[in-house]
Parts: sequence; C-alpha cells; structure tokens
Amino acid sequence: MMPSPNSDPPEQSLGDFLHHEVYPRLTAEQVYDWPGHNWQKSGKKWRGACPWHDSKSGTSFDVSTDSLLWYCAGCGVGGGPLEYRWRRQDGRGDPGGENFVRLVRELAELAGVPFPERELSPEETKEAQERAARSAALTMVYRLCQDRLWAPEGTLAREYLHTRGLADDAIRDLELGLYPAASDVRKMLSAAGHQTNRNTGVDSALEGYITFPWRDDAGRPLTIYGRWPAKEAPQGKPKTYAQPGENSKRSPLYFDRVIRAGHDAVVLVEGVIDAAVLQSLGQTDV
Repeated sequence: MMPSPNSDPPEQSLGDFLHHEVYPRLTAEQVYDWPGHNWQKSGKKWRGACPWHDSKSGTSFDVSTDSLLWYCAGCGVGGGPLEYRWRRQDGRGDPGGENFVRLVRELAELAGVPFPERELSPEETKEAQERAARSAALTMVYRLCQDRLWAPEGTLAREYLHTRGLADDAIRDLELGLYPAASDVRKMLSAAGHQTNRNTGVDSALEGYITFPWRDDAGRPLTIYGRWPAKEAPQGKPKTYAQPGENSKRSPLYFDRVIRAGHDAVVLVEGVIDAAVLQSLGQTDV
C-alpha cells in the first residue's frame, strides 16, 4: 500500500542516520585528533603513528580522508570513526547496546547533527551495530588481501593483472588484493574481537581469487568480489565469485569514485576488470 500524501515520512534508521547524516559532516581532523599521530599527508591519504603501539617508522596508522576509514598495519585492526573512538576509550571488538548508541550520539554532537530524540528499539540498535561492525571487519579483510597480493605468493596474480592492462600503481590505487586461506582471515578478525563468518568476509570460496573491494556510494565497504587470476579457472571453480548477502551490491562498483570526481552521468560496463582498467586510465565516470 502506498502511503497517503499527508502521511509522515518513515523514520530514518539509526544505521542510516550514522552513515548518511553524521559521517558526511565529519572531517578527518575532527575524528582523528590524537596529537601523537603526527600526520604525513599525501592527498587524501594520511599516515602517522598509532595510539596503541610503538612504531619505529611512525607511519603504520593510515586514514583515507574521503571515506574516513582507518587501518593500523601494526595492530592489524581498522574501521571507521565509531571504531576509532571506541578503541580510544579502551574498548575492544565491536561496541554493543548502550555503548554503540552512546558513541553514535557523541559523533553526532561532534558533527553538529541533532541526535534522533525518539525511542530506539533493540532491533534497530542491533541492525545499526551489525552494519558498522561489518564495515569495520571488511576494512580489515581488504587490507589483509592487499598485503597478500604484494607478498611473494601474489606474484602470479599480479602478473595476470599486468596482462589485463593494470600497472602496479593502478593495482595499489584500486586496492586489489589476493584472498588468503579463510583460516587466516578468521584468525585476524577473531584477534580483533570481530565476528568470523561470511558476513564479515570469511569465505573459503574466495581462496586464491583476486579481490575487488566493493564499496557503497560514500566509499564504505559493502562486499568482496573475486576474479580467478587466470584466463580460465580450475575445474569446479567459477571464473568470478561475488559474496552473497542482502543489499550487498546496492551501489555499483566504483560509484563512490564517480561521485568524488563530480560526474553527473556515468558509463556502465559489464566486467569488473573492464571498469578497473578504465578507472586506471583516468576515465573516472566508469
């Protein structure tokens, strides 16, 4: 049934409020305010020291200023503003229940956005919490896959990408990776206090695949797409693999890049490598 013209619009969920009202109004300077970071800034990528471990280089902690996502290579953990604030308060894993709502309220205040003054159901709070936790977990999985692609075991996969027209700089810029053993992913997420299941990126079906981080229109993690690193996949394996999940493809691949580039029209192509190659050649509307 369609709502009547005079009916009130549906209330925005807590998860949508956080991702669409709060995060877009925050800046990296506001969120990542620990004085010891001593940022080395290069465009939209900042590198600095980590609040939770000593680093000789002082660059193990990095932030993407457009998506506000962070990752520490030394700690092996990452996430968004909410996870950063939680860890700065000595929290571990995923904040739940009252802690999660409190953190959303604090970030809303920082962003200058009024917090919804209505009763939040346990179901709504849980949905928002799970959404944020999934995004944080996938951030870590993306980085683990990137590290594996640039390790010796990623040589053949990188050579395959070269044959498809992707140079090393493009491979790094597009954050392509190589999915390791699922047990390694599970171990990393478990050590950081995250859930370990397909929803958070633990998927044995992806082992050995080149990974494409699939993000939403604001650059936050949605899912993982895999492409076998050869013209043909071994018998019994598909050439491409997309992680299942409700609404996991609700935003087209690289749509966040199209938006950041300011385009008002897009070019649609069928294959992920086609899109990656054209993006790497500067065609930012693909």
